Amino acid sequence: MKHALLLGIAALASLLLPGPRAQAAALPIDTVAGQAHFTHVLSAGMCTRLAQESQKADLTKLTGAESEALLKRLMLGAMGDNFTEFSTLMEKAGKAEASALGGTIGEQAVLEMAQRCPGAGPLIAKIGSSHMAGNVEMSATERSVLLPITQAACQRLDAENAKQPFAKLTPAQRSAQIEQVLGSTLLSNTQALTEQYGDDAMEDEAQGEEIGKKVALLMLEVCPNYILEVGRDEMARERQAAAAPAPKAKAKPAPARKAPAKTSSLKSGSKR
Repeated sequence: MKHALLLGIAALASLLLPGPRAQAAALPIDTVAGQAHFTHVLSAGMCTRLAQESQKADLTKLTGAESEALLKRLMLGAMGDNFTEFSTLMEKAGKAEASALGGTIGEQAVLEMAQRCPGAGPLIAKIGSSHMAGNVEMSATERSVLLPITQAACQRLDAENAKQPFAKLTPAQRSAQIEQVLGSTLLSNTQALTEQYGDDAMEDEAQGEEIGKKVALLMLEVCPNYILEVGRDEMARERQAAAAPAPKAKAKPAPARKAPAKTSSLKSGSKR
């Protein structure tokens, strides 16, 4: 199940920060004075623009590619509305860290939008689905079975978040918490799952992976901030791996020298 969840999480990597800045290591939040404030402004601007777009058309009918293009427009438009403040932040950061600063702001703005903007969840879920390996289709019957399970898992995550903020956990703790909560929630709904998918639903690895993908997509609708936060962790891990120096090739040991042949003190053929 963990592998299936990570598939859904990894699918969001390109969503969190579209464009070349994704290659740069992100800076800690509020490294530059005013960074956190601008992130809030950017997230609010994206949410406002999303509400305006939803009045023009039914966004649930957009394809994955169209949804992703819309998210990019929302971010760029909100940045343009606040370009002076954004430029000031980039100047404060300097050329060396400007790209990393932009990466952090973009990631955090999407996270905040997912938490606070009512229409963000379905949009993000559509983008996640389009990036997920393989074609994930969910029938109306499947959705009616999996949605209550997903909602229960999200409620448990909300309860844990109230005790200790999810964002303040370590990446390993966040991944483990999602895996534990989702795993136990699925087990407590074994009857509903076996009625829908058969007696082997919880034991067949391939089928379990497909169920995991579908639940991950529903989590993007119901409580996207948790999946996006772990997706951010995954991006950071990939950046660190890419930046790590390649392991040095081990030097081949020098060939062993042959010991010189011992010569007898008596010459061959010598007679006493």
